Amino acid sequence: MPRYALPVDDIIRWEMEDVVGEPGKWIIKTEQDEEPILEHNLALQNSEYTGDLTFGRHVASIPKILWSRWLRQYPILKNANHDPEANKLLFKLINEHPKVKVNDERLGKALVR
Repeated sequence: MPRYALPVDDIIRWEMEDVVGEPGKWIIKTEQDEEPILEHNLALQNSEYTGDLTFGRHVASIPKILWSRWLRQYPILKNANHDPEANKLLFKLINEHPKVKVNDERLGKALVR
């Protein structure tokens, strides 16, 4: 069974392989080492980091692989910047995954400048 590595970027690794007995069908596997991102988030949580409020607020760093999974499960997230219901769902998912949070105290609150 041929296996192909797709060099898309350094963050996510992709592999494609043929499905045995089904010509023309492929399995695509993706993987990402989430640990460096989650460790960085933890370091920011434990610091006095407040972020730069000129643009907005840094409340989370979500690994690409996790974001892709959430988009497949909840397609409404594609509109998180414009749809209040999608935004509420995003805040809920971030709260359910505390390792992606950076600044817990500001999550879901109005931005005060």
